[in-house]
Amino acid sequence: MNVNVNPNPVVNVSNATICQGACATLNAMASCGSSPYIYLWSPSSGLNCNPCQNPIVCPPNINPAYNVLVT
Repeated sequence: MNVNVNPNPVVNVSNATICQGACATLNAMASCGSSPYIYLWSPSSGLNCNPCQNPIVCPPNINPAYNVLVT
């Protein structure tokens, strides 16, 4: 049996400026190997989907910070 071990994915995340009361798309892109990735955003409040690669966010408060975990 052969086992291939891929290195950790490299994740690129774009910054988004969101005006109060507006929505924006968060973007994350992982690259490494050919495996599908799971994108888990936190906090999940205000997101239209989670887990997903590019959720639309309508933040419930001012100055939110979102993090993404890619596996």
